[in-house]
Amino acid sequence: MKRSIKIPLAISLTLALLLAGTACSSDVASEAPKISVQAVKTGDLLIGQYADGRVVIPAAEIQSPIAGRIAEVLVQPGQSVAAGEILARLDPAELKSELAAAELIVKKAEESLAEARLQRTYTITSEEVKLVSLEREIYDSRYKAIEDYNQQILKIEYLKNSDLAVTNAKIALEQAEEVYDDNPTSVNELAIDKARTALDEAIQTRDYNIALEEQRLIPLQRTYLEAQADMANDPAIYTEYSQNYDMQKLKVDYLRQSDAAVATAQFALEDAKARLTEAQAALAQAEIEAPVAGIVKSVVIEPGDLVAAATASSTSSLLTISQMDAVQVTAYITETDIAGVEVGQTMRITVDALNLENQAGQVSEISLTPKIDSTGIVTYLVTGTFTDPDARILDGMTTFVTFIKKEKPAVLLVSNKAVYIKDAQQYVTVQKEDGTLEERSVTCGLTNGTVSEVLEGLAAGEKVVTGGIVR
Repeated sequence: MKRSIKIPLAISLTLALLLAGTACSSDVASEAPKISVQAVKTGDLLIGQYADGRVVIPAAEIQSPIAGRIAEVLVQPGQSVAAGEILARLDPAELKSELAAAELIVKKAEESLAEARLQRTYTITSEEVKLVSLEREIYDSRYKAIEDYNQQILKIEYLKNSDLAVTNAKIALEQAEEVYDDNPTSVNELAIDKARTALDEAIQTRDYNIALEEQRLIPLQRTYLEAQADMANDPAIYTEYSQNYDMQKLKVDYLRQSDAAVATAQFALEDAKARLTEAQAALAQAEIEAPVAGIVKSVVIEPGDLVAAATASSTSSLLTISQMDAVQVTAYITETDIAGVEVGQTMRITVDALNLENQAGQVSEISLTPKIDSTGIVTYLVTGTFTDPDARILDGMTTFVTFIKKEKPAVLLVSNKAVYIKDAQQYVTVQKEDGTLEERSVTCGLTNGTVSEVLEGLAAGEKVVTGGIVR
């Protein structure tokens, strides 16, 4: 029973396989030859040099203009930024402290300059008084009383006008009050009390010295009046005074022309002002700005990081910005073709990954340094710039670049694969709408090696055979 069942099954399978083989042979025999066709299009005919290229997006490496600690980072990778936009901020506390110190130094330098000028005036005037006394030696010791009196008057006026100690004490009090305003602690409050005490003591000392010198003036004034009375009664003139007078005259002239102390104080003030300007500039640079527009490529800092000031030799960066408005393409051109490429030449760029064709560009640089590979082929690096780069283009994408020598816009184009020569005439095979084929003579114009300009014989939209038939 079992055997009689297996035999019919085997026979059935064999018959099925034979029938299938017969059907397949019949299909193959009846299958028509396949052809490839391409539509005739209107487009721009580009003639020039061709090369494979690669997208290069320039990147701006951002460094900190000053040293400090990062307080906040305001951008992240992938974010678009405009030129001048704030990327990060440094902690301004230390910068403000340095600015306050610089302002204090300027105040002290200004007071020192004023003191130096006052001291110079006092010294010159004092020596001029001595000169006058020598000129009037005719009055002998009687004039000494007048000189002493005048010197004491000058001294009192100097003390009244000179209040450097008081001014410094006032500045110290102002600084202590500013520190307390920023940080109102008991220690800073005690510093204010000490500064006020120091100021009161400076004022008391100044007033005491003035009062003391005014007391000394009283007897001198009395002697001065007596001497004037004696001089009025004895107008005799002495003649032996010229040598001492000439020496004193030289000294006065020297003092009038020499202002070394004032110049030194002036220089110190200018230096202090320069440091103040630097401190102000440093505080203004606490905000790190984008020098160019673009997309943030990377951020390697975070709040709390200490950063150094940028230098001519420093290479580390805090952030990197891809300059999307300056997208470039690079391509290597052989030594036989480089003569046909020049700076300023128009380019057309195809980015296959994004299906972007005929993107406009312009040659911006041609390297004069050759690249020679292991086989001896010599090429030169050519850099071009996209005129209006697509925002989707990424760094490193491959491209096909045409360096245009000649361009004919909006012409009818046919694939060179479709054109053939017969009896010295150009022909194409046209596939009609019903699927039948027609051989047709055409007249072509310029070609770039891939497509040709159609002058006669075809219309836009017609399909021509590019392969699959034997002519």
